[in-house]
Amino acid sequence: MNKCTRCGKKYDVGETQRVYGEAPWTFGMCSAKCYTEHQVESQPAPEGFQCVCGNERFVGHQVCRIDVIVDGHNDFQDNLVSDKEIGDSIYDSETPYGPYTCTECGAEYEDLSLRRSRLMRVQKDIKDNF
Repeated sequence: MNKCTRCGKKYDVGETQRVYGEAPWTFGMCSAKCYTEHQVESQPAPEGFQCVCGNERFVGHQVCRIDVIVDGHNDFQDNLVSDKEIGDSIYDSETPYGPYTCTECGAEYEDLSLRRSRLMRVQKDIKDNF
């Protein structure tokens, strides 16, 4: 038995290689998930969009799908799980979208593309002042 270099779980390399072949993650890690997480963490993060205040965290919007309880009229009644567990119950989600609001200064952006981003609040202020 070997111990995963990522999560510490004990696993059988021979059995893993027999089932999955000699994929890169079969050498030292217990699963493709651990290998993928290791690869993602070991690469530098791409440069992301920054607010004019220097912050890189924004409130956005996202459509998520979860199972809920409905009545015979198909009206929502309750969540299937408690509010604290909803994050674990999301089985599908779409890409977040704007408008985005900076968590530090409240500046609003239509999108976070480095090339296409437009500061909505500044535009509104300019229009209001002229």
